[in-house]
Amino acid sequence: MSARPVIRLREKAVQAAAAALPTGSAPAPVPEPSLRFWILWSPGARRPTRRHPTLEAALAESKRLAAKFPDRAFPVFQCQLVERET
Repeated sequence: MSARPVIRLREKAVQAAAAALPTGSAPAPVPEPSLRFWILWSPGARRPTRRHPTLEAALAESKRLAAKFPDRAFPVFQCQLVERET
């Protein structure tokens, strides 16, 4: 099986998730630049080890890994909030 159908499925899942977001609500706070990052995680594999500085970089890595390991899923997660004590 080629990697392309897997990528199409992933793109549809991302579009469906975006469509499920509430509309008309207040925008989420934007994290400070050093806290904007994305990670990949494959269920059943080890924990994430790399922060990607852009969504495009994370998606490219997800596609690369999906081609290398076609039996695994590689969801992309964005940092939304970091709690710190002051």
